[in-house]
Amino acid sequence: MTSAIRLEKAHYEIPCENRGLIIKTKYLGPTNYRGSRIKALHKRDNERTFSKTIDWDYALESPDNHYEAAKALMDNWEFKEYHPNMKIVSMGWDHDHYYFVVV
Repeated sequence: MTSAIRLEKAHYEIPCENRGLIIKTKYLGPTNYRGSRIKALHKRDNERTFSKTIDWDYALESPDNHYEAAKALMDNWEFKEYHPNMKIVSMGWDHDHYYFVVV
């Protein structure tokens, strides 16, 4: 049985148009001084991490708050200058985070 992704150099079964950057979001609970928030992160390399934190919008459901945080990060990215048509094409989650694929 073969894997859906073959890890041989220069051969991937996932098309280029379906590969992209990942934004990870996490919930930040309220403190004595601040309400609930969502933090979006993209780690570019060992020296640079892009992040954006937004306030929780109680009119939205949890996934929508995370999506809005990911969009807010994209709006502030330096990458936007070089890739103005970036968009979120996929979303996933685990117990602690939501993940967004940006192409």
